[in-house]
Amino acid sequence: MAAARKSLSAPTGLTRRSKDRDTLAEPISGRVLIAWDWEASGIWWIPVRSGTGRSEDRTENTIRKPPGWSDLLSAELIDALKMWNDSADLLYGPKSDSRDMEMEEARVKFWESGRRLAERVQSELGPQWQVLYQEANGAWTWVHPPFSSI
Repeated sequence: MAAARKSLSAPTGLTRRSKDRDTLAEPISGRVLIAWDWEASGIWWIPVRSGTGRSEDRTENTIRKPPGWSDLLSAELIDALKMWNDSADLLYGPKSDSRDMEMEEARVKFWESGRRLAERVQSELGPQWQVLYQEANGAWTWVHPPFSSI
């Protein structure tokens, strides 16, 4: 029963726990979301308050800028994210047909590709980053859930 509660609890710290519950490993460097939007890059930085794991409070006076992705990710991956993002225009734009079965198959492949890109981002950024990706239903899913063994 305790294991079930643990899997349902939300992360509260900006650190990744080791297998020993009382021991904290290295701090998390940041959090990103792989999701598409019109004329976007496909990767979104989610500001996190240092030491809390919670999103930054908009009332704080300090607003941090997102990192330069070219300093953290390969040019090939940045290009792949942009191409993936731009491919959504055909699938979800005004000329798309939600009843078209070929279009539906392309949408399934699109979201699977987004998941694979998120895994590549996680691989390049390393375990000190939390990487999420958007699923077809709009839900955000962790590549490696916080406090899981990687």
